[in-house]
Amino acid sequence: MFWYCASASVLTMIVGFSLGGWVTGGTAAEQAKAASERAVAQVAGAVCFEKFMASPDAHASLVALKAESVVRKRNKIIDDGGWTILAGQTKVTKGAAELCGELLAAAELPAPPAPVLIPVAEADEANV
Repeated sequence: MFWYCASASVLTMIVGFSLGGWVTGGTAAEQAKAASERAVAQVAGAVCFEKFMASPDAHASLVALKAESVVRKRNKIIDDGGWTILAGQTKVTKGAAELCGELLAAAELPAPPAPVLIPVAEADEANV
């Protein structure tokens, strides 16, 4: 009876850990940490995208970014621009540049800023 209970317990643990999705406390902590890092990177990537598109030279920067085919160089451009640094942080968020680059690569180019033209009559009045 003892060996039957022991073997049933071992078999239950084997099935639970291999097929049932059971994990140890250490593995659960690692998974939770990785999930939180991914969540922060997703938020930072979205904020990066908004900051990038709101910058005054967004059109020229996006053209240059889309021209760069190497992901590592594209990520460096984004990191160097400071768009992946969230408020209150001093360093870039890991993984945010890659997510931001993916969003920017899929983004449509905004229209280039139109030159401001002052009609001649108004220009003469301003100089008087």
